[in-house]
Amino acid sequence: WPVETSGYIVVKDYYKNGSLKELTEEYLKSNGSNNSILNPTVRSKIIFGVAAIMKKLHKLNIAHFNLTIHILRDLTIGNILLDDNCEPLINNFNLVGFNKGVSFDELRFLDEPYFPENALSMAPERIAQDKNCSLECDVFSYAIFVYLMFSTKLSFPNIKENTKNINLFLFKTFSMIADGNRYPRPNNIPDHYWELIQDCWSNDPNDRPSFDDITKKLRNDVFALKEFGNVTDLKKLHEYQNRIDKD
Repeated sequence: WPVETSGYIVVKDYYKNGSLKELTEEYLKSNGSNNSILNPTVRSKIIFGVAAIMKKLHKLNIAHFNLTIHILRDLTIGNILLDDNCEPLINNFNLVGFNKGVSFDELRFLDEPYFPENALSMAPERIAQDKNCSLECDVFSYAIFVYLMFSTKLSFPNIKENTKNINLFLFKTFSMIADGNRYPRPNNIPDHYWELIQDCWSNDPNDRPSFDDITKKLRNDVFALKEFGNVTDLKKLHEYQNRIDKD
């Protein structure tokens, strides 16, 4: 992508644990047995941590999106990295949008190539009405992120992914989302998380909870995970929650 760098070079830290997308797919496909990084405690911390980070950003009226291709796409599972403590970091803030009072013409950024799968977290109001990104769009994307913590695919049963014509696949999927349809429930997702996802991907942006609401809800111990014979260590989770979300 041709971009104006204005003489700047962006240097990012290297995180050896890599992208959460590959780690999660490996974890789910092996029923938790073929992964030395993820476990219920780490996964509980990740789900809470991403919401807590977004809560802080939204308090500053910052929405995490990319204006170049005019769709929300950066808050995805593929853009979540894990630090040495296996705690989440949100990557690819190649452009953060300030909800009020900032001229986008004054911002300079570096972009990376567009991958079609990143588009699948786009909120329905962006699809149907081509509205600007909003804080509520991030909440919709968070729903897709949580969904992919429990599923290795993001698709409707009646739409087959067409790698030869990805635009047709995206068009059909976007049409389903814009019409109010949502992805089917994964078999392994707990009830409380499924209810949270449904709230976050509501068709009406005004019905979606804020990240302040989400973090408060996730502090309830009913969101502790029990999967593949293991359970979330509540002591470690509470320590993390209090550290990352002090207010």
